[in-house]
Amino acid sequence: MAPTKGRPNTRAEARVARSNIKKKEAQLHAAVQWCRENNARGHAALKTGLFNLIKSRSTSLDGKIVTGCEKQYCCILTHLEEESVVRFVKNKNRCLQGINKKQLTNLILDILKI
Repeated sequence: MAPTKGRPNTRAEARVARSNIKKKEAQLHAAVQWCRENNARGHAALKTGLFNLIKSRSTSLDGKIVTGCEKQYCCILTHLEEESVVRFVKNKNRCLQGINKKQLTNLILDILKI
C-alpha cells in the first residue's frame, strides 16, 4: 500500500519512501552533470526524458546557487538603501498612509541625490 501524503504509516512504507528519495537525489545529481556536460539549462535536461523522477521545472539543475545578489553590477541602490526603502514603505502602509508610484519615485530620486 502506497503511503498517503505526509508521514508513512509502517516501516516498509518508510523504507520505500527513503529509497525513492535516494533515487530522486541520484537523478538530480545526474541531471546536474548532464547540464554541465552539455552546457544546457535545467529545462533542457527535463525535456530529454532521462530524469523521470524530477517533476518540478523550478528545480535548480544548473548547479547555480541563488543567493539574491547575482546582479549587483547593475543595481542602482545598495542593499542597505533598498532595505530602508522597503522598511519605509511597509511602515507607511501599516500606518494606513499608503505611498503611490510618484511618491516612491521621488523618494528613490532623493536617495540617489544624496
